[in-house]
Amino acid sequence: MLVSPWDKLVHIAAYGLLTLALGLVLERWQRLRGWSLALAFVLAMAVGGVDEALQLLDPDRQADLDDLLANFAGAVAALAVLGVRLHGRERRRLEAEDGAQRADQG
Repeated sequence: MLVSPWDKLVHIAAYGLLTLALGLVLERWQRLRGWSLALAFVLAMAVGGVDEALQLLDPDRQADLDDLLANFAGAVAALAVLGVRLHGRERRRLEAEDGAQRADQG
């Protein structure tokens, strides 16, 4: 077991990567396009909640609210990265459409 604060950094990294991976996968599904980031966040937090709840059943482990907060921090950081990525992609798409419209008019 890692000692604080190192275990919290592991939680941040793990749940950041989990949220990032879920977000990238869910972006591919057309029906979820507008909801992919929110769903990635909810799923990652659900995994974290279940993980902490299962620790209550193991006498050798201890559920910790600080772990949930670290999971939350990692997931939010990943959402920021995904949001910037999506914003840039949408901006490029709109610029391409604008360029195509100008070419058709000119």
